[in-house]
Amino acid sequence: RPMHPQAYLPPARAPVPHRAAEDPLMLQAEVQAFRDRYPFDEEAYNYLVNSAPEVQRQVLREFKPKQEGEGDYSALVITFSKRCRGNVAAMQAAAFPRRGGPLAPAPMPMSMPAHNHVPDYSAGPSLAEYEAFRQRYPHDEAAHNYLMNSQPDVQIQALRSFRPPREGEADYSALFITYTKRCRQNAQAGMPQAVRGGCGGMLRQGVQGGYAPPPPRRFPPQVDLDSFRMRYPMDDRAYVYLQESLPEVQRQVVETFVPKRAEDVDFSAPVVAYAKLCRARHTEAASFGLNPVAAGPGTMNYGAPFSQPPPANDQALAAELSVFCQQFPMDQRARDFLYESAPGVIDRVLREFRPKREGDSDYSAAVVYFVGVCRKEAGFDAHGGGLMPAKRARLGY
Repeated sequence: RPMHPQAYLPPARAPVPHRAAEDPLMLQAEVQAFRDRYPFDEEAYNYLVNSAPEVQRQVLREFKPKQEGEGDYSALVITFSKRCRGNVAAMQAAAFPRRGGPLAPAPMPMSMPAHNHVPDYSAGPSLAEYEAFRQRYPHDEAAHNYLMNSQPDVQIQALRSFRPPREGEADYSALFITYTKRCRQNAQAGMPQAVRGGCGGMLRQGVQGGYAPPPPRRFPPQVDLDSFRMRYPMDDRAYVYLQESLPEVQRQVVETFVPKRAEDVDFSAPVVAYAKLCRARHTEAASFGLNPVAAGPGTMNYGAPFSQPPPANDQALAAELSVFCQQFPMDQRARDFLYESAPGVIDRVLREFRPKREGDSDYSAAVVYFVGVCRKEAGFDAHGGGLMPAKRARLGY
């Protein structure tokens, strides 16, 4: 998106009492002008516009990045918006001392069984356990409903293993929905089709009396992402990216990540780069029915039918990718398209990509085009990433 530094004039710093109730189209226009000046992705945009109007105005008024003219301010906008949410929530909490603030947990609209024994996986968590969790990690009705419509074992896993990056935040809604979604995916991966997609648990028994819960099941050991983050500090986006990865990918990252510089204080970029690489390798192996971890932790066992073995040092390739993305800025779609390519395609892109002009603020289209060419010439589908059968035999794979 072209930059127009003069097109955006932040709202006056002095608060105007009637602005919050003013035409929302005016606020929407100001947000768009703000985005024109400080480009950010859809995730950051949704995070901002789904905040309260007073939070949005504080962001528009007080956001001051260290450098103007960058190609992507997504992480900074999310971080600053989160801080503004906390500030506004603290002010509102002071105004509602009897209720503990507007983020105090709402009463659950459901009846509970009289007994309060420790629940098993077929029963789901108790109301008391959920209320204690919501007191500790406040979240909105959307997150509450998302949990309510999950399987009982998903409810238990989400409540008992949720570990956010920081304690004491005012709102964990987005993180909790993301984590519950991951728990759902893990549960469905080992669950027969007949019991997928249902809802139940003690949190639902008062609403759906006829529900027959699935039998108890064991979860695989959780990957200790908290300890990994303590060893290699990273920002919230990098941590959430790890949380959203498959357990096999998480384990490979935790057990095989080796940073280029151990003395760094922020490992966000190299962790995300390496996690994306591990995701791509896992996806590529799985698409051919191969076991990406058959050779042991941290090893991708591809075999020889379709590609060269992965490089001996995946961290080195991840570092090269990180440098490449800094040299040639691109949007998230182009970055994912590159990272999800086969290792041989990535290597060729790193060696041969030569844009017409240096110093542009966005190379997304050029990168996507060149990666597509490399995929096609290597015998891969230029869009989906899988091998094209017609070319497979011709290339002798």
